[in-house]
Amino acid sequence: MADYCGECARWVSSSDIDGDGRRWCAYSRKYEEANQIIYGCRGFVFNGCIVLIRVCEILNEPKEKWLEVYETVKEIFAAPEHMEWLSAYFSLGPQIADGLDADDQRDQLANELMKEYMQPAYTLWQEGNIEQSAMVYREMVSYLANQYLRTFFIDEKGQLKETPPPAL
Repeated sequence: MADYCGECARWVSSSDIDGDGRRWCAYSRKYEEANQIIYGCRGFVFNGCIVLIRVCEILNEPKEKWLEVYETVKEIFAAPEHMEWLSAYFSLGPQIADGLDADDQRDQLANELMKEYMQPAYTLWQEGNIEQSAMVYREMVSYLANQYLRTFFIDEKGQLKETPPPAL
Protein backbone atom coordinates (compact mmCIF):
# COMPACT_ATOMS: atom_id res chain seq x y z
CA MET A 1 0.00 0.00 0.00
CA ALA A 2 1.35 3.39 -0.97
CA ASP A 3 1.45 6.39 1.32
CA TYR A 4 0.67 9.88 0.06
CA CYS A 5 2.20 13.11 1.31
CA GLY A 6 -1.31 14.42 2.01
CA GLU A 7 -1.76 11.68 4.62
CA CYS A 8 1.46 12.58 6.43
CA ALA A 9 1.35 14.56 9.67
CA ARG A 10 4.38 16.57 8.57
CA TRP A 11 2.56 17.70 5.42
CA VAL A 12 -0.82 18.31 7.11
CA SER A 13 0.67 20.40 9.94
CA SER A 14 2.76 22.59 7.64
CA SER A 15 1.40 26.10 7.28
CA ASP A 16 3.95 26.96 4.60
CA ILE A 17 2.04 26.61 1.31
CA ASP A 18 3.44 27.73 -2.02
CA GLY A 19 1.42 29.29 -4.85
CA ASP A 20 0.64 25.87 -6.35
CA GLY A 21 -0.92 24.41 -3.18
CA ARG A 22 2.13 22.35 -2.27
CA ARG A 23 3.29 22.30 1.35
CA TRP A 24 6.76 22.38 2.80
CA CYS A 25 8.00 19.06 4.15
CA ALA A 26 10.49 19.41 6.98
CA TYR A 27 11.81 15.92 6.24
CA SER A 28 12.41 16.09 2.49
CA ARG A 29 13.25 19.81 2.77
CA LYS A 30 11.14 20.72 -0.28
CA TYR A 31 7.55 21.49 -1.28
CA GLU A 32 5.48 18.34 -1.83
CA GLU A 33 2.08 17.69 -3.41
CA ALA A 34 -0.69 15.98 -1.45
CA ASN A 35 -1.19 13.28 -4.07
CA GLN A 36 2.50 12.44 -4.36
CA ILE A 37 3.06 8.73 -3.72
CA ILE A 38 6.03 8.19 -1.47
CA TYR A 39 7.96 4.97 -1.15
CA GLY A 40 10.19 4.44 1.83
CA CYS A 41 10.08 8.01 3.13
CA ARG A 42 11.62 7.68 6.58
CA GLY A 43 9.93 10.91 7.60
CA PHE A 44 6.39 9.70 6.86
CA VAL A 45 4.09 9.79 9.90
CA PHE A 46 0.50 8.84 9.18
CA ASN A 47 -1.66 11.73 10.36
CA GLY A 48 -4.24 9.39 11.86
CA CYS A 49 -1.96 8.15 14.63
CA ILE A 50 0.42 11.03 15.22
CA VAL A 51 -0.33 11.37 18.94
CA LEU A 52 0.31 7.67 19.52
CA ILE A 53 3.55 7.83 17.51
CA ARG A 54 4.72 10.93 19.37
CA VAL A 55 4.23 9.26 22.77
CA CYS A 56 6.21 6.24 21.54
CA GLU A 57 9.00 8.47 20.24
CA ILE A 58 9.27 10.36 23.54
CA LEU A 59 9.48 7.08 25.47
CA ASN A 60 11.74 5.38 22.91
CA GLU A 61 9.04 2.70 22.76
CA PRO A 62 8.81 0.59 19.58
CA LYS A 63 5.70 1.80 17.77
CA GLU A 64 4.95 -1.34 15.74
CA LYS A 65 2.71 -3.03 18.34
CA TRP A 66 0.80 0.23 18.81
CA LEU A 67 0.31 0.65 15.07
CA GLU A 68 -1.11 -2.88 14.92
CA VAL A 69 -3.66 -1.90 17.56
CA TYR A 70 -4.38 1.36 15.75
CA GLU A 71 -5.11 -0.49 12.49
CA THR A 72 -7.84 -2.49 14.25
CA VAL A 73 -9.20 0.33 16.38
CA LYS A 74 -9.41 2.84 13.51
CA GLU A 75 -12.22 0.74 12.01
CA ILE A 76 -14.38 1.81 14.97
CA PHE A 77 -13.74 5.47 14.15
CA ALA A 78 -14.49 4.91 10.46
CA ALA A 79 -18.15 4.31 11.35
CA PRO A 80 -20.49 7.19 10.38
CA GLU A 81 -21.26 8.12 13.99
CA HIS A 82 -17.57 8.81 14.65
CA MET A 83 -16.68 10.60 11.40
CA GLU A 84 -16.99 14.09 12.88
CA TRP A 85 -14.56 13.17 15.66
CA LEU A 86 -12.18 11.50 13.22
CA SER A 87 -12.19 14.53 10.96
CA ALA A 88 -11.43 16.83 13.92
CA TYR A 89 -8.65 14.50 15.07
CA PHE A 90 -6.97 14.50 11.65
CA SER A 91 -6.80 18.29 11.67
CA LEU A 92 -6.00 18.77 15.38
CA GLY A 93 -3.76 15.74 16.03
CA PRO A 94 -0.62 17.45 14.69
CA GLN A 95 -1.27 20.46 16.93
CA ILE A 96 -1.67 18.17 19.94
CA ALA A 97 1.58 16.37 19.06
CA ASP A 98 3.36 19.73 18.71
CA GLY A 99 2.05 20.75 22.14
CA LEU A 100 3.33 17.52 23.63
CA ASP A 101 6.74 18.08 22.00
CA ALA A 102 6.97 21.59 23.43
CA ASP A 103 5.91 20.57 26.95
CA ASP A 104 8.75 20.79 29.49
CA GLN A 105 7.19 17.82 31.27
CA ARG A 106 6.75 15.71 28.10
CA ASP A 107 8.68 12.69 29.44
CA GLN A 108 6.59 12.54 32.60
CA LEU A 109 3.39 13.15 30.65
CA ALA A 110 4.25 10.49 28.06
CA ASN A 111 4.78 7.98 30.88
CA GLU A 112 1.46 9.01 32.36
CA LEU A 113 -0.31 8.63 29.01
CA MET A 114 1.21 5.18 28.55
CA LYS A 115 0.12 4.06 32.03
CA GLU A 116 -3.32 5.69 32.15
CA TYR A 117 -4.48 5.34 28.54
CA MET A 118 -2.31 3.47 26.07
CA GLN A 119 -1.55 0.36 28.13
CA PRO A 120 -5.20 -0.04 29.26
CA ALA A 121 -6.32 0.43 25.63
CA TYR A 122 -3.82 -2.22 24.56
CA THR A 123 -5.07 -4.65 27.23
CA LEU A 124 -8.68 -4.08 26.14
CA TRP A 125 -7.64 -4.69 22.53
CA GLN A 126 -5.91 -7.96 23.49
CA GLU A 127 -9.08 -9.07 25.27
CA GLY A 128 -11.12 -8.38 22.12
CA ASN A 129 -12.83 -5.27 23.51
CA ILE A 130 -12.01 -3.21 20.43
CA GLU A 131 -14.71 -0.56 20.90
CA GLN A 132 -13.74 0.03 24.53
CA SER A 133 -10.11 0.26 23.45
CA ALA A 134 -11.05 2.90 20.90
CA MET A 135 -12.93 4.90 23.53
CA VAL A 136 -9.92 4.90 25.88
CA TYR A 137 -7.77 6.30 23.05
CA ARG A 138 -10.44 8.91 22.39
CA GLU A 139 -10.40 9.90 26.07
CA MET A 140 -6.62 10.35 25.88
CA VAL A 141 -6.90 12.59 22.83
CA SER A 142 -9.63 14.66 24.53
CA TYR A 143 -7.43 15.04 27.60
CA LEU A 144 -4.53 16.24 25.43
CA ALA A 145 -6.76 18.60 23.45
CA ASN A 146 -7.80 20.14 26.75
CA GLN A 147 -4.11 20.53 27.67
CA TYR A 148 -2.79 21.96 24.40
CA LEU A 149 -5.58 23.47 22.34
CA ARG A 150 -6.86 26.11 24.71
CA THR A 151 -6.68 29.64 23.39
CA PHE A 152 -6.58 32.88 25.31
CA PHE A 153 -7.54 36.38 24.26
CA ILE A 154 -8.05 39.82 25.75
CA ASP A 155 -11.67 40.94 25.59
CA GLU A 156 -12.88 44.49 24.93
CA LYS A 157 -12.60 45.28 28.67
CA GLY A 158 -8.96 44.17 28.80
CA GLN A 159 -9.78 40.95 30.66
CA LEU A 160 -7.95 37.73 29.89
CA LYS A 161 -10.50 35.20 28.59
CA GLU A 162 -10.17 31.59 27.58
CA THR A 163 -11.80 29.85 24.66
CA PRO A 164 -12.35 26.19 25.43
CA PRO A 165 -10.57 23.67 23.20
CA PRO A 166 -12.44 22.19 20.26
CA ALA A 167 -14.60 19.24 21.23
CA LEU A 168 -12.90 15.94 20.53
